[in-house]
Amino acid sequence: MHSEITLEADGSLTLTPEMQAHLRVRPGQRLKISLTEEGQIILSAAIAPGAQLLRGMLGRKAGE
Repeated sequence: MHSEITLEADGSLTLTPEMQAHLRVRPGQRLKISLTEEGQIILSAAIAPGAQLLRGMLGRKAGE
């Protein structure tokens, strides 16, 4: 999947709903960013999807 997004004047980026679904994240969740030596950015969910499920079952404090 290849997409383009625009860097806003304030420095923010908006992920499309498809990108959010692929990463299994919702607005307000943290993301992990890794920079490569080739000038690329790797974006992933900061909490693994299984941990998100466990966190939801046990309450907000689990997994933090």
